[in-house]
Amino acid sequence: MVARFLSAGGPPRITAGPLVQMVGESGFDVAWTAAGDTQIELVGTSGVDVSKHAVDRRTSARFRGLAPGRTYRYRLSAGGRMRAEHDVRTAPPAGTPFRFVALGDSGSASPEQLAIAARMADARPDLIVHTGDLIYPKGTPTEYGRKFYQPYQAMIVSIPFYPCIGNHDYSADEGRPMLEEFILPENGPAGETPERHYWFDYSHVRFVAIDSNIPRQRLADVVAPWLDSVLAEADRRGLAKVVFFHHPPYSSGPYGGTHRMRLTIVPALDRHRAELVLNGHNHAYERTQPLRGGVIVAANEGTVYVTTGAGGGELYEPAAMPEPELAKSHYGKHSFTVVDVDATRMVVRQINIEGVIVDEFDIPLRAAATSRPAA
Repeated sequence: MVARFLSAGGPPRITAGPLVQMVGESGFDVAWTAAGDTQIELVGTSGVDVSKHAVDRRTSARFRGLAPGRTYRYRLSAGGRMRAEHDVRTAPPAGTPFRFVALGDSGSASPEQLAIAARMADARPDLIVHTGDLIYPKGTPTEYGRKFYQPYQAMIVSIPFYPCIGNHDYSADEGRPMLEEFILPENGPAGETPERHYWFDYSHVRFVAIDSNIPRQRLADVVAPWLDSVLAEADRRGLAKVVFFHHPPYSSGPYGGTHRMRLTIVPALDRHRAELVLNGHNHAYERTQPLRGGVIVAANEGTVYVTTGAGGGELYEPAAMPEPELAKSHYGKHSFTVVDVDATRMVVRQINIEGVIVDEFDIPLRAAATSRPAA
């Protein structure tokens, strides 16, 4: 099935994208920016539900009715000429092993950002999580071409990219340019801007994104109760939990831990014993011991907090006195996080710009993925 869209102005061409989003068991979205007549289709597939998702400066299509864990090829054309053809794999059934990568504080268009992007592509992830500050210095929309699309183009044509809002992204109209660039789940707290906070499931893991820039009272009164309900549902379904937001509650970096996140968000993480929290903001890599209530506990009783903020921006110097909960850090070189998930554990590795594994550890999953009830 072919979907045809008209975009006004200029000769037919794709000016940004394509960008794969919202990959689930039954489908995915593709977004792009174009001038002129554009068409998109799934190659060699019939009976697929394809619909127009949104039209602004961005055009997008939504494919549904697909099978889980299958690879599909889409073709994007402009002016009758094929411009892009790429494969996308739908999300697998629960219990299926998969790999994701995480990074933050990247959007500088530096040689280091490009090198980290190449290392990430070599890791062949199933999805990408970003912990904020996609675009330096102020989240300007015109900078996305050079600081997002160009570095990650080889991946984002096939692999879904899930960001949260960093403080530099927030500088541009409270992060709205970033929200307009992506198609993200609209299942956040009532009364909050859609896509600012969201969750999605992939295999047997629930991922939850939070905008940590908003005022403390809104975090406490609106976001924390929503997070509690989202994590409680994950518990009922036997899902592991990965939560990501920009400002780290615990850090030995120059900014230190973020007190308002410890007061508002950490209690829900403690109650539901989230396995992994991913943050940015401090431009380095840090990992805590498993924590619950700010106290070091056994591996299967607490949450590990990882700051992965060395994705391409200028690096920071370590603090003179590390916090007692710090288990491992890597300063002075850019790096990113690779997480391999199977039915019983997550294996987390931090890989630096030279391809060296600078940290590796396991997180046991408290619920066996094979016992998860059907959704």
